[in-house]
Amino acid sequence: MDEIFAKINSEINIKRYKREYMSHFEVLRDAIFTALKKNQTFTALYNGNYLRGSYADNLKVKYPNEYDVVFRLKLPEEKRILVVKDKKIPGNVKLDLSQVLHVIVNQKQHVNTYKQLKKMVTSESLLSIQILQSWLESCFTKALDDINKKITYNDITTTLSYSKQGPAHTISVKEPYMYAVDFVPAIVLISSKAILPSISKDWDAIPKPLKFIHSDTSFRASYDNLENEMIKNKNNLKNALRIIKKFRDIHTNMYKLKSYYIKTLFLWRASREPEKFWYQPIGFVVVQVSLK
Repeated sequence: MDEIFAKINSEINIKRYKREYMSHFEVLRDAIFTALKKNQTFTALYNGNYLRGSYADNLKVKYPNEYDVVFRLKLPEEKRILVVKDKKIPGNVKLDLSQVLHVIVNQKQHVNTYKQLKKMVTSESLLSIQILQSWLESCFTKALDDINKKITYNDITTTLSYSKQGPAHTISVKEPYMYAVDFVPAIVLISSKAILPSISKDWDAIPKPLKFIHSDTSFRASYDNLENEMIKNKNNLKNALRIIKKFRDIHTNMYKLKSYYIKTLFLWRASREPEKFWYQPIGFVVVQVSLK
């Protein structure tokens, strides 16, 4: 059985396609952020980007046809952001910017940022997801217009298309490769503001809407640094996770089982199992995780 699982894992691993897709993606990503940074307010808030999701974790199955890029927005006086637990949505937070706005209103270096942030808050000074995303949508639309919705790589010109899906600003490519890039905004928050104990690094608040509860001010707390540490150096953890994702993909009745839910199951097991558990045969790991 382990030989079968090993063969499956080899077939669904994206390594053989990774370099050529990655080079094209990097040109696209850099072109988009260069254009976005022509906006002074965006530049003032922009705090870098990183890959997340299945591709970044090396958990992507078969083809690297989608990338998740988190771009971080760091507000001035971020230590003054009041982080409030959302009592209705566990794991979510609301961001009160009243103290931030009070401090930067007279700071000349933040004139443009203040004007934009002032437009983005509710009457209770809570950051509004809808207004934040509307502003970012205008930034992406302008950025794409500035590059004529095209990039060139290896003398081949590619046409780009834009769409808005959930928290992401999605740029799609159809040739010479077919893939999509989800640009997901994140508000940077300092460790002392975390709603979980023992958080020692900055974390993010993601404006991710929920289907079952509508809230314009509820952000999902995201601890990517912590998650990465939990799954690092655990041998067959990623191999088993990829196999279970592939099992999900070939069973149409499991389409609602999101990749993040599967990853969360493995994070939960990683927090409870000794490291040697993940060094057992891949077949054993797949069965044990699936059973629980």
